[in-house]
Amino acid sequence: MPKLTVRNWTAKPSTYNPDKRSVQAVLATDKPVRVFDFLRLEPVTESLLMAGAILPDNGNLPLLDAHQRHSSRNVVGSCRNIKVSDDHLSGEVFFSDDRGGRDLESKVRDGHLDSLSIGYEILDQVDLSDGESKTISNKKFTGPARVTTSWKIKEVSAVPIAADENAKIRGYDMNTDTQNTEGHQDQTLDAVQLERKRCEEITKMCDIAGLHEFGAGLVSRGVPLDQAQEMIWKEMERTNPPMGPGRIESGKDEIQKFTDAAVDGQVMRAGYRLDRTAAGAEDFRHMSIVDLAREHLERSTRESTRNMTPSKVISKAMTARTHTTSDFPYILENIGNKMLLKAYENAPSTFQQWTVEGEARDFKELSRVQLSEAEDLELVGEAAEYRFSSLGERKETFAIRKYGRLFKISWESLVNDDLGAFDRIARAFTGSARRGLNAAVYKILVDSDPMADGIDLFHSAHDNLAGSGATLSVATLTAARKAMRTQKGLQTDYPLNIEPRHLIVPAELETAADQLVHTMTGLEATEGAGAHNPFYQKLNVVTEPYLDQHSSAAWYLAADSTRFDTIEVAYLDGQKTPFIDEDWDFTSDAWNFKIRFCWGIKALDHRGLYKNPGE
Repeated sequence: MPKLTVRNWTAKPSTYNPDKRSVQAVLATDKPVRVFDFLRLEPVTESLLMAGAILPDNGNLPLLDAHQRHSSRNVVGSCRNIKVSDDHLSGEVFFSDDRGGRDLESKVRDGHLDSLSIGYEILDQVDLSDGESKTISNKKFTGPARVTTSWKIKEVSAVPIAADENAKIRGYDMNTDTQNTEGHQDQTLDAVQLERKRCEEITKMCDIAGLHEFGAGLVSRGVPLDQAQEMIWKEMERTNPPMGPGRIESGKDEIQKFTDAAVDGQVMRAGYRLDRTAAGAEDFRHMSIVDLAREHLERSTRESTRNMTPSKVISKAMTARTHTTSDFPYILENIGNKMLLKAYENAPSTFQQWTVEGEARDFKELSRVQLSEAEDLELVGEAAEYRFSSLGERKETFAIRKYGRLFKISWESLVNDDLGAFDRIARAFTGSARRGLNAAVYKILVDSDPMADGIDLFHSAHDNLAGSGATLSVATLTAARKAMRTQKGLQTDYPLNIEPRHLIVPAELETAADQLVHTMTGLEATEGAGAHNPFYQKLNVVTEPYLDQHSSAAWYLAADSTRFDTIEVAYLDGQKTPFIDEDWDFTSDAWNFKIRFCWGIKALDHRGLYKNPGE
C-alpha cells in the first residue's frame, strides 16, 4: 500500500457547510490502487475508468462507517450531487442527525478525518499480464494490472486511511508525497518505514478479508509481514468470510452476528413476524433480557457472570459502554427500533392512497413550483419571425417540522424481563405518530387554508367546490367529475381533463360510497332496473373516520397523485418512519428514549381536488 504523507494539514475543511451539515468531497480517482482480486486470490493493481462509473438511479449513496454494511446503525449519512469527470468522481457528503453522523461530522469539521473509500460492483474489466501494454479510452496501461472499465458504485465510506490517497474531503490541502513500494523495494528504507509498511499491509489485507480484530492482534504482536500473510489465509479458511467483487466487502465479525441474531430473536419473542431473520435468531427467541445481557457480557468482556444477580447483570451490561454497535444498549435500541417499524407499518392510516410522497434535506423552506401549460403554437407566415412564448408559474411553500417525545423504561422492567414494555411503547408511540400525521393531512381538506394565490383551497373561484351541498349520488358525482375535467390551466382556457381517481368519504358515508362504486347496474329509481352505473369500479373509496369529527356529510374527490398534484407529504431525508434514540440515565436507573419524526405537508394544486359539503 502506498505510504501517504499529508502536508499542511488544515484544521477545518473550507467546503464544510454548517447549515446543510455537508462537505464537498472527491470520492475516487483513476489513480492505480492495490486491491484484492477475489477470483485470483491475490492483490492486484487496479485502475478505475471514471467513464465506466454507473451511478444510482436516485442519485443517493449511503455513507458508511469504514465499509460496515451489515446494519443500518452503520449508516452515518449519505452522498448526493454525484458528478463524474475524466479523472475523478466527486459528490456532496451529508451527515445524519444521530450519534454516528454527529460524531463523524465533528471529526471532519475539526480536521481529524479527511479520507474516503468506495465500495462497488465490477461489471467489466481488462486484465493485463506483466509487461503487457494496452490503450483503453485513450489512456495507456501497462501490466501487471487490472483496468475496470464498467463498475457500479454501491456506497461511500469514511475511513481512517484510504487506499486512494486522492479520495479526500475537499477543503484540506491535498498535496501529497507518495512512494509506491510495489515491485521495487527501496533497500535504504529505515526501520520506521518498514514497520509502517508492515502495519499498513496487514491492516489492508485484514480489512479486505473482514478480519478487523484479527488484524489488530497481528499488528500489536509484531508478527512479520510474510508470516502474517500466511496466518491471514489460514484464518480466512477457518472463518470462511463472504467474498465477492468490489474494492472492500467486509465480513461480519462475531459480535455483529450475535447482535443481529439477538435483535431478531427478541423481536420475534414479542410476537412480530419478520420476513427474513438473521442466522441464529431462533437461539435467542426464548431468551430473557437478563439471559441476553449475560450472553453479551461473556462474549464482549470474556467475564463470567455465573455469580452475578440479575440486577447486577443488567446494571453492568447497561453501563459498560464503548459507544460502538456492540454495546448492549445499542442491541436494546435496535430491538426497540425494529418493533417501532413493525408497529408503524401496522398502524392504520389512509392518506398514502391519494397524496404524493416527497423528501427534504433540511428544515429550510421548501418551494414547489407549478409551471403552466405552454401556449398554443401559432401560424408563422412566410419569412415572418417566430414569437417568443413564456410559461407562467405558481409557487407553494412549506417546511419540514420536527415532532417528538421522551419516554423511559425502568431498570426494574429490564430486570423483570418486561419485554412487553418495549411492545406497549412501540405500539403507543407509533400509533400516535401515524395518527398525528394522518390527521394533519386531512386537516388540510377540512380547514381549506388559503393557497399561494390567496384563495382558499376549496373555493368557487377555484371551480372545485360544489355550489350547494348534496348527498352522494350518480348525479352529484357526475357534476364533480365534470368540474375536475374542465379545470383550466394557468395561462390558457383549454381544459386539463383531470380524471378523478379517489373518492374520500367519512365513515358515515362508507356504505353509500361502496354501493355507488361497486354496484354494476342502476341505483336510482329513475334510472330503471338494469341501467348501467357509470361509476362502477371507476373510483377508489378512501374511508377516513377523522372527517366525521368535522362533517359526516362532506365528501371529496382526488386525482391520481402520480399524474396531477394534490397534497405532498415530505419527509426529512426520506425517513418515512419515526426514529428512536436512547441513553442510559445513571442518576435514575432508567433507560431514556427519544422518538423523533420529521415531516411537512402542503396542498400543491387545487385542480386535483374537489369538495362537496354534503346535504
